[in-house]
Amino acid sequence: MTTVQSEPRQAGSPVEAPIPEPAPSSRPSSAYLALGYLCFSTTLFILAVFHAGLVSFNFIVAVFPTAIFFGGVAQFIAGIWAFSQRNFFAAVTFTSFAAFWLSYSLYTWLFLPQLVANFGNSVTAATGSFTLAWGLVALFVTVAARRQNRAVFGLLVLTTLMYSFITIGQYAVAPPVDLVGGVFALVAALLGLYTGAAYLINGSYGRVVLPLGEPRS
Repeated sequence: MTTVQSEPRQAGSPVEAPIPEPAPSSRPSSAYLALGYLCFSTTLFILAVFHAGLVSFNFIVAVFPTAIFFGGVAQFIAGIWAFSQRNFFAAVTFTSFAAFWLSYSLYTWLFLPQLVANFGNSVTAATGSFTLAWGLVALFVTVAARRQNRAVFGLLVLTTLMYSFITIGQYAVAPPVDLVGGVFALVAALLGLYTGAAYLINGSYGRVVLPLGEPRS
């Protein structure tokens, strides 16, 4: 039996050190997904407690700092990160909802009080148009999410239902319908927090600790 001998290394030649494999906690594959879903869902949870009737709308300003910096800026960073990873679904999803949280903050904080002062309850039609437009965006993203895992798909289905009921509640000036939208928002936020935590924990441990469900065929 013949053996293949390696060429002798010349004296004084540098020895290339092996490149160490990154530790599971430093792998970038799921970090941007964890960040994106946690950004969206944390902000949604704060907003949901108002729409679900758990906290008075008089304190709605409490959502704005999180909506601007975490739901908006940080989630936009996650979207750009997703582009760099060539995950175009996550890139479009995160940047779109980052824009939603920023525009929602500006609309509710700066413009809505002026509209209410000038037009009273009729302003609900404007708010309904705002949520209707974003509900369509959520619907399109949901259709694309059928090929994602079940947790992501379920999150976006609930988000679309949230927009639908809040839109109907605004157009019809029906607080009970808006309350149903708030319940969907709360459930979506909890599922989204689980999804973000799963990406973070699974990526850190390098194995499935929190299952996300197999992608739909």
